[in-house]
Amino acid sequence: GYGFRSFAERAIAERPLGRLDALSVRLLDWSYAAQSLKEPLYVQTIITKSQVASPATLHKCLAALLREGLIQAEIDLVDSRRKMISVTPKLSQAMLELNQKTKRWLEEQSKMS
Repeated sequence: GYGFRSFAERAIAERPLGRLDALSVRLLDWSYAAQSLKEPLYVQTIITKSQVASPATLHKCLAALLREGLIQAEIDLVDSRRKMISVTPKLSQAMLELNQKTKRWLEEQSKMS
């Protein structure tokens, strides 16, 4: 066996999550959490509350995640000046696979104990 940190690094290194920087991972985490809570996540909210980067850096990061097909952006029907961010089936599938790998790893570790 090997430690959890080693497992986590190898599991996350696989596509489509493997090429992401720390800010991208954080943005995906927020997007996934908002969707799980069934709450809208607006670009403006990310910019004002993130305190992690400049608006230009965040927009560049969001654009890269859009290109990768991990998030989608939609115009808010109530206020057309706002964009809502949500996860795509591609990200949901990657998260499901990561959860399954983690569960299998934990089961293997418990058998070794």
